[in-house]
Amino acid sequence: RYIDNVPTDLTKEEVLDEILAERRRELIGEGWRWYDLVSFGKVPAYSRFSEADVQNGAGYWPLSKNTMNLNPQLSQYSFWK
Repeated sequence: RYIDNVPTDLTKEEVLDEILAERRRELIGEGWRWYDLVSFGKVPAYSRFSEADVQNGAGYWPLSKNTMNLNPQLSQYSFWK
């Protein structure tokens, strides 16, 4: 928003990168950045995690030990074991 002279010849990937950059600025401190990166498959480009890590459960926050103790039917995501 409020961006002048946006090129009209951007690729689909470049448009997505611009949207993610704008959301990063607009939603700073609100906790949406990680979920945007997971949703759009950009985690490897912005963190130390690979796509395999994300598929293995790194895209989700680990369950706390307290939560696991309260409900024995829950199991920890394989990445966080």
